[in-house]
Amino acid sequence: MENRKSRIIIDDSKDVDGFTLESILPQQLGKIIIRGKLTSFEESFHNSAKEILSLFNCSNINNLLIIFHENKEIEIFEDNFLIITTFIPKRNIEKGGAVYHNDIVDIVALSFHDGNNEISLKPGEKIIFIFRYNFAFGLYFDLTRKTHPNIIYKELAQLYRKVAYADIFNALNKGVIESLINIGWFPFIEIIGREHETLFSSIKENKKELITLWIENSFPKDRIDKLVDKWWLKRQYREKKELITEGINCYINGQYFASISTLIPMVEGLVNTHNIQNVGKGVGYGSSDITNKLNEITTGTFENDSLTLPGQFKIYLDKYYFKHNKGAISGEAVRNTVSHGRAQNESFTKENTLKVILTLDQIWHYF
Repeated sequence: MENRKSRIIIDDSKDVDGFTLESILPQQLGKIIIRGKLTSFEESFHNSAKEILSLFNCSNINNLLIIFHENKEIEIFEDNFLIITTFIPKRNIEKGGAVYHNDIVDIVALSFHDGNNEISLKPGEKIIFIFRYNFAFGLYFDLTRKTHPNIIYKELAQLYRKVAYADIFNALNKGVIESLINIGWFPFIEIIGREHETLFSSIKENKKELITLWIENSFPKDRIDKLVDKWWLKRQYREKKELITEGINCYINGQYFASISTLIPMVEGLVNTHNIQNVGKGVGYGSSDITNKLNEITTGTFENDSLTLPGQFKIYLDKYYFKHNKGAISGEAVRNTVSHGRAQNESFTKENTLKVILTLDQIWHYF
């Protein structure tokens, strides 16, 4: 451990086994928490973090890692270690290349390095980890000595993305996502990182003109080309390449009637193709058949609390993309109005076409 830049103490009084959930008097029953994931947005974080810093004589730290070894040694790292995230990227990234907030599809594991070697957890060890991301903190602890390190790394990632992308998860709690869905928008994977903030604020302020301006500035032809080029890596999309390409070309040329009419059925077609290729049979024609099957695919690929928001995407498809309009005509460009010829002329806009393209891109990531 000579290069680990840590300090080691042997002190049974600091071998903490949990944190209390309430004040406990002698000889009375009380509850403690022995595994937890807390953010600085939660009141319970502050008392626990303060107690940890005091117990281990730490102050003015951004990142703190404490490992309780089985030999009673407690190893403490204060800021002088690396946090390694294992993530899924949106684009090809060369070795040594810079990674930006909006390059990340999802964070799937977290690990540590001292600059020379990996700081690896072993079965039977306890861990406390406090980290800072921008102006927020996270606290993870597992004091059971029973959790496998691979599970801990996965849970660390769950907490890290909750802090790093706090605005996304806070938006879920505040109903912002529901507001997006009501007008046909969603925090699509392609825009999560920075661009979703513009979309969120424009919708919150009810400024449709800002959404129009954002679309014009953010989605030029070369970006759409790069977005679509990667689709052909997956066979479900390759099978529909000619149809999809024609729909995309119509979008680029401003032919939104033709683009939407061509691309809208592709959600159903891609899910059906995926099922045929994987289990040998198609999916029913009902909207619930399609969204249930896609949800089965997405939750098999990503966790429900991942940045890809698979549970919320099913809600988006059910409430918007496959919604049933009972009126004779409709101003929305969704599957049922377009396929049955009931959408009005004003439904075929650049904005509505982009929603369809981003929906197809979202599904690409799930496959």
